[in-house]
Amino acid sequence: MRPFVSSRICWVMDLIWLLVMGTVTVTSLASLAVSLASLAISLNIARSEAIKADLPGGVVVCPSTDNATCNSTNWANGWIVQSSAAGNPVLNAVPPISAGSTLTEASGLASVTYNSNGSVGAPATFKLCDSRGASMARTVEVNVIGRIASSQTPGFKVDGVTALTCP
Repeated sequence: MRPFVSSRICWVMDLIWLLVMGTVTVTSLASLAVSLASLAISLNIARSEAIKADLPGGVVVCPSTDNATCNSTNWANGWIVQSSAAGNPVLNAVPPISAGSTLTEASGLASVTYNSNGSVGAPATFKLCDSRGASMARTVEVNVIGRIASSQTPGFKVDGVTALTCP
């Protein structure tokens, strides 16, 4: 009877291992998806507000460590959406992304500014990587007319053809 009990214990241990590893994978996927969605939402808020408010200075999305000012160059530290209206109100603030993840802008932009017609001063391509590497990386791209697109296939740019690399 010992071998039967022993094989049951091994089976239960294997099941527990699969559950734990599955939870880790689901958590990683969820974390990456939330960060990607948060960035796309912030960019959409900025574009919408810039058009609605018709401000000459536009609306800026920029890295921030204090959720109140554009005071960083590291997008992974969090970011804000800030209006150029009187008092420069913060319209949206996002905390840092999960530890071990990186968020970079391809050309080194320290901010994305939406003009009152919805366009941006310069196009931007954001790349989000986590500990799983380039095969799971995603991008968010903003073209010169302000259109926002997120990559649909992990490991590839928005075009679905160009493979991503992670630091």
